[in-house]
Amino acid sequence: MDEMTLLEQVGKRLGVYLSRKDDEVSIGTDIQLTEREAMILNLLAEGYNNKTMAELLQLSEHTVRDYVRSLMTKFKAKNRTQAVVYGFRLGLLK
Repeated sequence: MDEMTLLEQVGKRLGVYLSRKDDEVSIGTDIQLTEREAMILNLLAEGYNNKTMAELLQLSEHTVRDYVRSLMTKFKAKNRTQAVVYGFRLGLLK
């Protein structure tokens, strides 16, 4: 099993777990992402690090870091993994 398949399965399982658990963090479904934030979220879900995302999108690593931080703020996520889980839960990722 390759790393990407493993990450995908872990993400899906986390999403199912969190959707069944009573979560104290309430997230509105009215969250709007910019086109670039949506791209970053998809790349995060695929397991890419900031450096690779920056290369793929022809951005600086600092800019990618800022987009990741913006996503985490919008989702009230504590880390990147949690941001991806919330992305799945809100239907922003498939």
